[in-house]
Amino acid sequence: MSRSQVDLGLRSTDKNLRLYADVMHLEGRMFLVTVADPLNLTIQSYVENEGRMSLGMALQGQLSLLKSRGFEPRIVYTDPHSTFRSMTQEFPGTEIDVGGANDHVAKVDAKIRRIKEMEMARKVKAGLPWELPGQLFKDLVTYAVSRINIHRTTALSENVYPRVLFTGMPIDYKRELLLAFGDYIEAYKGTTNNMAEHSAACIALYPAANSTGSWVLWKIDTRCKVRRSNVVKYVTTDTIITTMNAIVEEDTLQARNP
Repeated sequence: MSRSQVDLGLRSTDKNLRLYADVMHLEGRMFLVTVADPLNLTIQSYVENEGRMSLGMALQGQLSLLKSRGFEPRIVYTDPHSTFRSMTQEFPGTEIDVGGANDHVAKVDAKIRRIKEMEMARKVKAGLPWELPGQLFKDLVTYAVSRINIHRTTALSENVYPRVLFTGMPIDYKRELLLAFGDYIEAYKGTTNNMAEHSAACIALYPAANSTGSWVLWKIDTRCKVRRSNVVKYVTTDTIITTMNAIVEEDTLQARNP
């Protein structure tokens, strides 16, 4: 499988970042959503709760991700959430700027509304032919954010997508848009779609955003995630629909009778 080459000329030369962060509540779950400017890159992390440990680890992970590509998050603008107020000294080199009462972090609020109101997540969920297992909801949000990061916006003066400005890797549309969240596919370990090879029935989750154009998949039989570059998309069969709905029923019963 060929790899896309990193083009440092595409990566943003402005390494000093301003971050805008807030907690998104979606269907009973919480995510720390952050926008990194001037990249206009959206990052999300699932959080168990709004406590210091959970939010702190999520924010630290996001800062580390940005630094891994040579960027320097200098300041994080947040709302006056008590947890953010308690973390102002926790990240050396990065200032946490906590707003006042009723202050809104408009830039990240707009991204949160896009995930919700633009139906990036809800529309996809509504279009699935089967009920969504709760364990895949976080992956649906990851998919929605991945789509946002390959769209140009008026916030960018450069005619380059946010993800490209961050990674320096051009987007391979043939691979990136080959699948959508929830598609039924057969994934192969080898390099050809030969049925003699070992294949696995999977549900597509989101693109891995790596140099080989892999997708993160959910193996139906083991309920584990795998990364594959060689996949074939099929029409979702009644058997797959029945299987996915049965998984939801099983999860519901386990939740009622732990």
